[in-house]
Amino acid sequence: MPRGLTRRLPTLLAATALVGVLAATGCADESAAVRVGDRTLSDQDLMDEVGYIYDNTALWDLIDQQNRAPAGTAQDSLRGDTEHSFSQDFVAGVLQQRVTFMLVDELFEQEGGEVTSQHRDTAEQVQNRQFGSAFAEFPESYQNQLIDEYARLVSLQETLGDEEFNEKILELIDTTDVEISSRYGTWDADAFRSAPDQLAVVPPAGPGSGG
Repeated sequence: MPRGLTRRLPTLLAATALVGVLAATGCADESAAVRVGDRTLSDQDLMDEVGYIYDNTALWDLIDQQNRAPAGTAQDSLRGDTEHSFSQDFVAGVLQQRVTFMLVDELFEQEGGEVTSQHRDTAEQVQNRQFGSAFAEFPESYQNQLIDEYARLVSLQETLGDEEFNEKILELIDTTDVEISSRYGTWDADAFRSAPDQLAVVPPAGPGSGG
């Protein structure tokens, strides 16, 4: 992974380590889970991604092997209180990663970035190095999505360099409206700006609507 990305861009492994108390999420539908500027992510797309991560047994084996998850955490602890629901913190971690990618996509568009086959090759190498055999366990469409997203990051870092890239991302955090559906909580831009490896999506105080 290019230098500087590990702090500015939370990885899936970091997101899945943000597991806390169990609380049910709401059922997925086509309403917006989050709006980042003019970009939106539907509930369905968010919950699809949550499912891809949850269902990847090889990924959880890797997390266990690397002791990346909190002590006593098991895959089943990511489930919520009702069927087809997940813990609020688990969903919040995935949602935070999605907000980060959406901010990067906004910067990529602003900079008129271009992705080459070399950028994609580098991005694929990053994914395979990060996830090992677990990467191949994701659906092919999700593998391609992650490669495309990281390829845009690689392109931006190559063009801007680490320092300017981080400066521009910080500017976007300050100037871009991020609106999260109340079922998932609220967005703490100050927390993300100061410590992007920590959870900046603040889950609701109580359980969400039933699944």
